Amino acid sequence: MDKDEKEILGYVKCTTPGCDQPMAVTRCSGKRANFLMGRCECCGTEQRSRKPVQDYLSGYKPLEELDRIPEKAIPQERQPEEKPETVEGELICKDEPNHSDVSKCVVIGGLLGGIFGGLFRLARAVA
Repeated sequence: MDKDEKEILGYVKCTTPGCDQPMAVTRCSGKRANFLMGRCECCGTEQRSRKPVQDYLSGYKPLEELDRIPEKAIPQERQPEEKPETVEGELICKDEPNHSDVSKCVVIGGLLGGIFGGLFRLARAVA
């Protein structure tokens, strides 16, 4: 069986706040075979092995019965992820440092380290 061809045991509502899509529940494989995982078409894979999440995933039901699951039963541990914005096919990443700013800091730090290291070495040689 391929990763995408796992047997779907049932469905639960997605664990992401605000997402009401069904999440397909399957059994993990390998050394995680004792755990369940969920896959939402919108939000991705839910693979946390903590007890509240595993208890929620083990309450899977057929897709027809999914509408009867109360919202309060969904664990609310993760914050909603911000989707990156796109402008004319180019990704705009939020909360990531600008690479030019990081490289400037590295260069300035290297220069200051070299200058002060040289001064300390010179002061040591004179003393």
